[in-house]
Amino acid sequence: MVSLLAAAAMQSALVIPNPRVLVFSRTLEFRHDNIPSAIEAIKKLGAEHGFQVDATEDSAVFTDQNLEKYDLLCFASTTGDILNEEQHKVLVRFVENGKGWMGIHAASDTEHHWPWYRDLVGAYFKTHPAGGAHVKVQIENRGNPSTANLPNLWIRPDEWYDWDANPRANVQVLASLDESFYRPENPQDHPITWCHWQGKGRSWYTEMGHYKEAYSEPIYLGLLYGGLMWSAQGSRTLDGATPYSPQNKGYGSCYFHTEFMTAKGDQPTIAFGGSNTLSLAEPMATTWSQLKDTDCGGLTGHAPTSNAFAGTANWNTVDMLVDANHHRFTEVRVNGIVVQRNVDFQGSIGAVKLNASNSKFRNTWVKKLSN
Repeated sequence: MVSLLAAAAMQSALVIPNPRVLVFSRTLEFRHDNIPSAIEAIKKLGAEHGFQVDATEDSAVFTDQNLEKYDLLCFASTTGDILNEEQHKVLVRFVENGKGWMGIHAASDTEHHWPWYRDLVGAYFKTHPAGGAHVKVQIENRGNPSTANLPNLWIRPDEWYDWDANPRANVQVLASLDESFYRPENPQDHPITWCHWQGKGRSWYTEMGHYKEAYSEPIYLGLLYGGLMWSAQGSRTLDGATPYSPQNKGYGSCYFHTEFMTAKGDQPTIAFGGSNTLSLAEPMATTWSQLKDTDCGGLTGHAPTSNAFAGTANWNTVDMLVDANHHRFTEVRVNGIVVQRNVDFQGSIGAVKLNASNSKFRNTWVKKLSN
């Protein structure tokens, strides 16, 4: 989140801005015919979900000044060494200082001689068997918005990359392949979608997306949207915000932000005034004053929208807009995905308390909002 938009009336003044996205698709080696479809699909997602998308193949845009307005860079089937040394430094600063990067398909066939980029993407493309095999995609972690709503049985064709090395030790694997569908004699562990933190920023990558038809496939588009929103949530502080203090007796109308990592078996919560509580690990209750056994962000049937699964070493973001005058949580987002809008609460918003036994919180801040 890089800015807060405000209007005159409190009911409409509270807005958590969506990210601004730059899709980059320069190629110096093989060029996929999926690129126009990918750009069109991401722009359509932006129109549907209210975020802005620009697209370019010009590496000259990689300056600190040009990229300052973006929250996320999406490399859509890029190939070859597409950035010079100075542009390398710009990309490093962009991500390491708290913004996001997202890679689609051949983004892993890019910048093969740059070790930092290999860390960013997670693994380099090495080779692939003949494309088109229908393979079962195994969902390993539904704690990310990109995989939260994927089907249990998802068999689809693609061009399945083999890696220079298995990335599993260095990333959070979200989905993998069942190689027995096309290598029955010797199937191997084969991650295809994953995420991780890179400095203060986030990186999300999927190997899927070779065929242009994928970009009109609702399930695949859901994967891209969730990955985009997750990776756009870096570790940044809103202008005008102040560090959270447990001694503060009440913030009133405010924008509240924190990051959390959930320990195995723990149930961290955020309590506003003692009776209005958000659970960050076990499912959120049907009212804000209850704690039930449902998934984080699970109110109204939504699947989990954080990487808060027990013991995973992932930091998650929570953003909340509190309208004290109208006794309302105007909006709540976990990892950028809306999980609540316009939930009324009883009483006043008193002291905010972060409660956890072994879980962790960091970068907690509050921006007070005036009427």
